[in-house]
Amino acid sequence: MMKKTLCTWISSLLLGSSAVFSATTLDQYRSIVVSEKAGPVVAQAAEDLQYYLRKVAGRELPITHAVPDDGTLSFVVGPGVIAEADAAMAALPREGWMVKSVKEGILLGGNDEGPFPNYTFYHAVPHFLKKHCHVRWIWPGETGEITPRQPKLAFGELDEQGAPVLKRRRIDFYFKIYWKPEVVEAFGRWKRNSFLGDQVRASFAHAWAGLFKLKDFQEHPEWFAMVDGERRAPTREAMNWQLCLTNVAMRDAFYQRLTRRLSGNNIVSISPNDGAGFCECEACQKAGPLGELYWEFAADMATRMKKEHPQNGIGTFAYTFFRQPPQRIEKLPDNLLISMTTYSCSHANPEAKADFLQFLQAWKSKGTGIMMREYWGMHYWQDLPILYPHEIADGIRIARQAGLYGAYGEGGKNWGTQALNYYVLTNMMWNPEAEVEEILAEFYDCFGPAKEAVRAYFDLLEKRVAEVWREENPGSSWRKNASIYGRTFNPEVMARAAAHLEEAARRARGDAALEARIADLKLGCEFSTVVGELYALYTQLEMGVLRDETRKPLSFEERKQALERAWELGQRRIELLNRARNGFVLDEGLYAHYIDSNSRHYHRGVAELLGKQPSEMTKLDYIPQERK
Repeated sequence: MMKKTLCTWISSLLLGSSAVFSATTLDQYRSIVVSEKAGPVVAQAAEDLQYYLRKVAGRELPITHAVPDDGTLSFVVGPGVIAEADAAMAALPREGWMVKSVKEGILLGGNDEGPFPNYTFYHAVPHFLKKHCHVRWIWPGETGEITPRQPKLAFGELDEQGAPVLKRRRIDFYFKIYWKPEVVEAFGRWKRNSFLGDQVRASFAHAWAGLFKLKDFQEHPEWFAMVDGERRAPTREAMNWQLCLTNVAMRDAFYQRLTRRLSGNNIVSISPNDGAGFCECEACQKAGPLGELYWEFAADMATRMKKEHPQNGIGTFAYTFFRQPPQRIEKLPDNLLISMTTYSCSHANPEAKADFLQFLQAWKSKGTGIMMREYWGMHYWQDLPILYPHEIADGIRIARQAGLYGAYGEGGKNWGTQALNYYVLTNMMWNPEAEVEEILAEFYDCFGPAKEAVRAYFDLLEKRVAEVWREENPGSSWRKNASIYGRTFNPEVMARAAAHLEEAARRARGDAALEARIADLKLGCEFSTVVGELYALYTQLEMGVLRDETRKPLSFEERKQALERAWELGQRRIELLNRARNGFVLDEGLYAHYIDSNSRHYHRGVAELLGKQPSEMTKLDYIPQERK
């Protein structure tokens, strides 16, 4: 547990540390009490508590707005119910929580203030449910929730509180717009109970395109980067234009426009546009390496901001040409927060791991806060089991020692293949000092008599990914990643993986909930088998991925056979996505994005090469989005 703080002292003083509370059991509790004036975060937490206690207790606990006067016990959620407890809750830090025995029953309190409504949660409720009711959420939806029925569950005297170390703990699911409404609702319940949150109104996004327009170029072309002897104008179609960082007038305009984006205590981004196209004018060339020039520019913006708006700060990616810290600046302003883009998936490769450690060590002495921008469940993975839970845990722990302020990154509705990653991730973000083996043991315990077979399944795939990644180190290259999927998840590996799950299913026989849980993993395994072979064929056919130089060019007949097999597997891929539509095994939103954006839709290319009609393609079941 966390060390006692001022909040603990206030809590003890106001709630009576000398009071003696006898053990209680769940069957003694009759209601959940929440203030009539409770805000949406607290009200939602009370509903979540009711939802899970209904399953644990096997009965309904009504939500009321007053403590019963008949002496029965209640779960009290939030302030406004027990007057003497409100001061203790008000003294909690942002995202702070407390679980305490009181004469009325058990108080679940917290600080529900936060800048992001969709990432502001009431952590006392999931903490209580997990620690004291043994509820687990290994993925969203019914099959991923473990709620053991315990009507006479015993509670001792409770006096616990804490607050998360990392100020940002968020996973962004970019393709959620394609999911069914009921799936989104179940996902929200998982998000609230996975100890995610965000206290920081901070932006690190590519910002220059939002600050400067074509009109600026027409009036001040000298503000823009010179490339190949010409100033490059901004366009909507391409973001490969940049600014001239040595131009003083441009810097003045940049800062003034930046201040218009200030809103309260927030951190505004100064990150350049994505890609290259940086200035080659004489002044910029004389200024030295691009990285040094960029960090001098960032220091200039942060220094101005600290002087005129000390409550605000500057955010920027540490990225590509300016990933490494400056050598000419010993200390950067402390209101500058960097977002480092990392790929912990690559840390199975010793060189990539060494580079990460060097990177963190180099930044540690510069005085900035560090935000980790990760790619945990990103679209590159194609919903395949790219498993690296140990690298995720190790990356967060090491970064925390270097001053990690928070972590955020991409995810997908792909728990059928990446559940292990997400479970380790959410637990490590909540407690960076946690032991990864204990987290993994907790995950596997959710599979009861089948846990050893499930562990063997995930261990096999994690070791396989590490083996290939050590050799290839694909990193941030989409084409390199895609080109090795066929070898990573080859038929022999996937047959062994499927055998482990068959054994798990045998051991789960008779337990309907466990059978359904393992069925989700089996669907993910079947999908991985199909897509592994499919990407091997795409590599052979050189469709959007790197050519495998070890293979001889395909003959006409071999190419025809490869196309026909790719067509068959592509159809099965869509069928499997449709089967997973109502759950959290696979993300049809990713494939829907390829359809809507007409990008990486290789199945369509195969169909055209084979002369197939559009009507012959299996239709993906998804919610189309209007293109803006």
